[in-house]
Amino acid sequence: MGLFRSITDLIDRASNNARTPAETWSRWDGVDGMQANDRKARAVGGKLTAFSMDRQHYTGEYAGSNKQKYRTSLLRCTCPDFAKRGVPCKHMYHLAYNLGLNIHLDYMEMMRGALDNPGYDGVEEGRLTDFWAYRNTFEIMLCEKIIGMIWQAGGRMSQVDLKERLNNGELNFYDYVISMLTESNRLQREKEKGRVIFSIKNGGHPFQSDRQ
Repeated sequence: MGLFRSITDLIDRASNNARTPAETWSRWDGVDGMQANDRKARAVGGKLTAFSMDRQHYTGEYAGSNKQKYRTSLLRCTCPDFAKRGVPCKHMYHLAYNLGLNIHLDYMEMMRGALDNPGYDGVEEGRLTDFWAYRNTFEIMLCEKIIGMIWQAGGRMSQVDLKERLNNGELNFYDYVISMLTESNRLQREKEKGRVIFSIKNGGHPFQSDRQ
């Protein structure tokens, strides 16, 4: 098993070095549907973390069952889910996302997943992890959408104008998302002539990745 993993690591590294990460990851562009969305949500909004990540060779190691470690690249993973399905698992999506690659998150699907249940008490036990993963992922995506809207408006926007551009589903998360953005110093909130004005702090581009 150790020799096999060493050989596959070498193959993956050679493939990655021959192409850009985006070119390598584009192999999975046609993979979509609910199963893919579930794994993307767990990767972005779940509790998944990597033991280690090699950004030069686009690989990572993740915790598995029975103290195992799953070795992950943009092409494959040693976890049972990838072995069974042959398409990206949550570890692969997490790796790609943290490398700044587009994992094609479905904004509306994440919002529906966040709104499907009224709250913690309304979620079946078997779906509880997925519910919170969808909710957390949608909150992250809504943060980026709001920052992007303010950026396109010249870096400043009134709260009234901002709320007018959001739909009812987004407004359900508005207060929490705004608090996330202000507490993380991405947005500055101030009052001007009786109006609440938001401005992007530090001149940061909205889509600069915080995923180091």
